[in-house]
Amino acid sequence: MRTKLFHSLLYIWAVLLCMACQNSYPGMEYDFPENGVDSNHENASVSVIQVTLDESSLFYSSATRGAGIMDPTDGAGFQKKYLDSKFHVLSYRRTVYSNGELSGQSNMGLLLNSPANTDKKDCLVSSELSESEIGSSGHRGKVAVPITMAGELKFLDDETAMKPVDLSYNAKYPNIGYDFFAYYLDDAKINSTTAEQEKITYNITVDGTQDIMAGYAPTLTREYLSTKEPAITEDSLINKILYYGDGGYSALAAKSGVQPRIDIKHLFSALEFFVTKKDDTADISIDKVELMAHTSGDIVVASHNFEEIGFTPTGEKGLMTVTDKQTVLKNNEETVLGNPINVPTDYEYVAVITYTQSNLQMDTEGGTYEPVTATIEVPLAMKYDTFKPGVKYKVLLNLYGITGIEVNVSVTAWEEGGDIGLEY
Repeated sequence: MRTKLFHSLLYIWAVLLCMACQNSYPGMEYDFPENGVDSNHENASVSVIQVTLDESSLFYSSATRGAGIMDPTDGAGFQKKYLDSKFHVLSYRRTVYSNGELSGQSNMGLLLNSPANTDKKDCLVSSELSESEIGSSGHRGKVAVPITMAGELKFLDDETAMKPVDLSYNAKYPNIGYDFFAYYLDDAKINSTTAEQEKITYNITVDGTQDIMAGYAPTLTREYLSTKEPAITEDSLINKILYYGDGGYSALAAKSGVQPRIDIKHLFSALEFFVTKKDDTADISIDKVELMAHTSGDIVVASHNFEEIGFTPTGEKGLMTVTDKQTVLKNNEETVLGNPINVPTDYEYVAVITYTQSNLQMDTEGGTYEPVTATIEVPLAMKYDTFKPGVKYKVLLNLYGITGIEVNVSVTAWEEGGDIGLEY
């Protein structure tokens, strides 16, 4: 962040410039004094905050437990899941002045209604509940739900999470910039929350059904404005948005139509299992498929350092259930096993597969063996790469009964990529 040195001299220069531009479009010129305080409240107006998930982001989240990821090829099903999803939004001051009450970085340990957060000087958007009401396992972010398929969100009240509410920038600091963050944890268990000045972290436990996501609105730059807001062409206005907001989002920017578009991304990899029976001499059914992976970790949902946003696994690995429903296989026919499982990204996983084989011929006289149930462990790894977040992998099992199993892994869906294969 850039410290506002020589602000008074620059402000005088801006005033002289405005005086020379008497024919500018009404409402497109702004004069603000030192430290971002607007003392002329007669012309001040409240700017409503409108947050959008960037339409180019991969925000295909799951709205209900066990439903897996949202698949955009699922048509109406995808649309319903997405529109029913609940995201959480946070916003903290980016602008730092050389002195006064806005000197020093904002404190991310504060909430919107914290006593120390006077005039929203540190926290602009969060839950409106108190620390005690949120507790150690609740959401600090403000609930927001999609209202269009283009990613536009509306805020909901904290108590019922049903009534729409408006949040706004404030009239006292109309020109200072704020950073915006959004996250989605589905129904993951929040074990603990660490809210520090520098960042907010949740320790969570997952079971493979949650699509964990987080992201932030990009820093405003001249290039960004020319690409996303091409209607803003006046250099003096662009300079003010960028200088005063220091790359963040402000009431000044909002009055010109510049609102945060949050680039939210999947933090986990998704694996989808398919099986094909290759042995026509026996009946084979899949009894259970599990995956050994990390089941807990820390997710940074807001930070002054954007590079910290993301998930870090912690603790030991455990078994997550892909399916425990018995599936009878047909010869040479590909069968899907359960729903896609969402797991923390890793370089290798281990699939634990339990299956039963019956009607296996004992000899040419027509006798058969008793049904045999077997459990095998299959390592899933790629020769030249690791599993990546935001990528769905197709795991194809070719089952030969007691003679063995062949595994193939390929990239599908969320993010396109080259085919990757392995054999076991």
